[in-house]
Amino acid sequence: MEWISNAKFKQEVTEGTVFRLKGKMDVCIHTIHGLGNNFYLTSRRLGLESFGLNTDDFNLAVENAKVIVREKLKLLNELCADFLADESENVFVRY
Repeated sequence: MEWISNAKFKQEVTEGTVFRLKGKMDVCIHTIHGLGNNFYLTSRRLGLESFGLNTDDFNLAVENAKVIVREKLKLLNELCADFLADESENVFVRY
């Protein structure tokens, strides 16, 4: 995977605090200033905002993020399947 880092000029790219996955997936693994070195996951497309990855190791953070994204997509797939499979008659009610 190719990650875009916010590392400063003449700094190792691995020393950044924000890493955005290059491409259409919209996944960002980052730290939050003032909360230590632990990484968090953000993906607007998946509705994830600063989801804690419980590690300060980037490689482990990526693996944890993959598990979270996989679970989120599984849930969304199940919800979509339920909606698309429902062929019952439309009923309107007031609330």
